[in-house]
Amino acid sequence: MNELRSFGDHLNLLSTFNRQNENIDLFCLIKKLKKEYKNKITEAKINFYSKKIKNSSNKPKTIWNIIDTLKTNTKKNEPQIDPD
Repeated sequence: MNELRSFGDHLNLLSTFNRQNENIDLFCLIKKLKKEYKNKITEAKINFYSKKIKNSSNKPKTIWNIIDTLKTNTKKNEPQIDPD
């Protein structure tokens, strides 16, 4: 987890530096690293949920709880529209 956080911090630092200097080679490197970072995050999430399911005594309930958690987080990010 600390590796991932450190990777993200370094990526943010590189992005900030590139915004100030606008180097095309650095931009290409950052783009590649962002893709790698996203893949590492996805892999970490898969491992986290797999372990949670594997260690559960009631696997179907755990799976549905995970689905509900992920679904709830997605809905929180949607904008609220009030009817007039």
